[in-house]
Amino acid sequence: MADKVTVWMVDDDPSVRDALAVFLEIAGFDVVAFDSGETFLAKAEAGTRAPRVLVLDQRLGGMSGLDVQVELKRRGLAIPIIFITGHGDTRMAQAALREGAVAFLEKPFHHKDLLESIEKAAGLRSSGGQ
Repeated sequence: MADKVTVWMVDDDPSVRDALAVFLEIAGFDVVAFDSGETFLAKAEAGTRAPRVLVLDQRLGGMSGLDVQVELKRRGLAIPIIFITGHGDTRMAQAALREGAVAFLEKPFHHKDLLESIEKAAGLRSSGGQ
């Protein structure tokens, strides 16, 4: 049996973080939640052998999601990222995708879109020929 996918989630809103963690656990993922980019980055290098995906809020209390993405790249950590945000715009989405994000979802998003993005990022489903 394949390893279970670990979803690392960074969101500074506890209600969003907790609700998404419960949803993703019910969907069958291991979830490790963080309240800031800085907290996540302090643990990011610990890694796991299992497939992993980062669900990352763009607007955080300290570093922005884009800042976290840049820092991961600087450290040479290739972690597939799905951005979620309630405050995004086209330019921000283009920047995230240009830097390698798998998806950029605006809150509120459909849970189905998040699950499909996670599966794609973890290599669990075809990317539709892309």
